[in-house]
Amino acid sequence: MDTWLANQPDGNHTPVRAGRRMRYIDEALRPLGDRLGESGRKRLRCALALTLGTEALIAMKDSAGLDDDEEIVATLEWAAGALLRTALHDFEGSQ
Repeated sequence: MDTWLANQPDGNHTPVRAGRRMRYIDEALRPLGDRLGESGRKRLRCALALTLGTEALIAMKDSAGLDDDEEIVATLEWAAGALLRTALHDFEGSQ
């Protein structure tokens, strides 16, 4: 956050660091190919972004009250899996 704030006064709105999260998600979803269709893939991609990064960890610690790192990882993995299963179920149900 400090780096982002320090980058703003001169009007420079260039990202401070590259957005790797979506590239990681795209790579993880690659084996699905076109299985979800464009809208389903986009929805899943965006939803999975909620399970990665510092925001997810902060939510697990501050909002959910989890302290154990293994429990946090297990919960976020479960959430990502639930999103994937739901996306597949929804797409297969629409066929």
